[in-house]
Amino acid sequence: MKQYLRLLKYLKPYIHVIIITWIFSILVICFQAVTVWVGAAFVHKVVYGLPVATTKSDISFIVNFMDAISNKVLLQDSPFKSLISGAIVLFGTGLATGILRLAKLYILGVVNQSIILKIRNELFSEILKRDLVFSKLFNSGEIASLFIRDVDQLNMALIDAVDRIFLQPLRLIIIIILMLSLSVDLTLIVVCFLAGGGITVYIAGNRMERLWKKFLEKISHTQGFLTEFLSLVTLSRSLGREKDEKIYYYKICSDLKNLKISQMVTQMFTPELVKLLLLFSGSLIFVIGGHRVFIQKSMSGDALIKLVLLLPLATYPMEALASLYTSIKTSLASVKRIFAFMDDKTLILKLNGKQIIDKFNHTIHLSNIVLSFDNKLILNNVSLSVKKGSITIITGPTGTGKTTLLGIIAGFITPQSGQILIDNLEINKIDNHSWLKRLGIVTQDPMLLNRTIRENLLYADPSADDNRLIDVMKQSLLWDEISVFPQGLDTPVGNRGELLSGGEKQRLTIARAILKNPDIIIMDEPTSMLDYNSKEKILNTVSSLSKKYTLIIVTHDHDLMKLADTLYELDNGNISIKLKK
Repeated sequence: MKQYLRLLKYLKPYIHVIIITWIFSILVICFQAVTVWVGAAFVHKVVYGLPVATTKSDISFIVNFMDAISNKVLLQDSPFKSLISGAIVLFGTGLATGILRLAKLYILGVVNQSIILKIRNELFSEILKRDLVFSKLFNSGEIASLFIRDVDQLNMALIDAVDRIFLQPLRLIIIIILMLSLSVDLTLIVVCFLAGGGITVYIAGNRMERLWKKFLEKISHTQGFLTEFLSLVTLSRSLGREKDEKIYYYKICSDLKNLKISQMVTQMFTPELVKLLLLFSGSLIFVIGGHRVFIQKSMSGDALIKLVLLLPLATYPMEALASLYTSIKTSLASVKRIFAFMDDKTLILKLNGKQIIDKFNHTIHLSNIVLSFDNKLILNNVSLSVKKGSITIITGPTGTGKTTLLGIIAGFITPQSGQILIDNLEINKIDNHSWLKRLGIVTQDPMLLNRTIRENLLYADPSADDNRLIDVMKQSLLWDEISVFPQGLDTPVGNRGELLSGGEKQRLTIARAILKNPDIIIMDEPTSMLDYNSKEKILNTVSSLSKKYTLIIVTHDHDLMKLADTLYELDNGNISIKLKK
């Protein structure tokens, strides 16, 4: 419950409006009690023509007040007038109750959605704080499930926590007090069965928490599988694995079905069992109360009618509390997952400095950089320097940390030790956004939105006009190809740029990087997986860009290496200089 109490702290800014809803709830309970008391008296006097009974009770001030209201309403000049008066009171209290409930639900709904929005924003802010290793380790589908399904699960729990935790116990206490005023021993029978219902709810709630935790883990896995499969559907088809994937997907969906059925049975069974227990207690009250009214003559029919009408009002809070408990226990699995994500600080970026960099003027210097993850050494005392206006190329075998090194330079990854200086300023003292403005980044796998060429370019600078877009495309040697497209700048690029060739995609990402007007352009394997003609155009583009920008390039391409002013080789976490002009 510690985690749930942490969730309830989000209610603090809204406590004043929550108190208003509590007042509404108290008024609703009062109106319902008046309705029952007047209704019982109404049946006794108007329907059967009997005098309004005065109840004998130790709680006289409550009973006297309720009897006074009944007498005021029903003691009229004629039965018909009493009928009209009672009908007006019953309709009026019902109308007031409905209005108060609607107002309360609207207020709680606004509060609830405001808190959900805050939690989603906090989760997204946590994503933005994570370094590049985070995106490599976590499945995007599972993270999306956390943002959507887990946060949605808090929706009902928050409303229940605000409303039912206060309202239902209060309602139950008031109803039991009224029942005690009518008959102590008959009320104790109801209380005993209520206690049995409470034990049932406790057991069922613990089971629901376990089932929901398993369900969330399974649904996150399912969403992660679908995300991965859709991105690799061509691979699956080319290797003839569709049948295997279908069997695997059927299995995880079958597991989901079984878990959901178990949840459904538990969730339906609990309130029904509570209702059955209370129904049995009601039957006992009928029998015992009827014996006292008709045989012993020790109890008035008016009191028995009031007890019978109050019993469902005592049953409803118990059912509501049963539903609340299972809801809280169910949501606890989501609460724990959400706060565990927020509290995980192992992959948080450390760039939170205040120093603004408006221009890259001299050098980038990395000294004795050490990075390891999951007990695997990735970079071992790596040192390198990049001078303004130079072409620095990093090469080496696959999997030796070249892309990771680029991530460290960009500030996307924080090493365990070592120093990173930008124009003699430590990188952790620099404002991260100002440093990224100095960088244009071209990844190995071109990252393109499923939009038009124009929209992909404007993602870097929404204020750029068409002349500026054409200029950067000319710098990346892309304009000739784009100019022959029927829709020009408004040509769709498809999902992940599938409607463009490999070379066109790569040069479009270069154009987008240039649009930022950076000082440094970082490229990761810009010529990999390209045909000869596309590769030549990329080489010409790089040669052209070197006249204006500082270039840092990771590559295996020997033709690109020939352009280097400084060539580093990274192998098994160690770095060495192979060329320095």
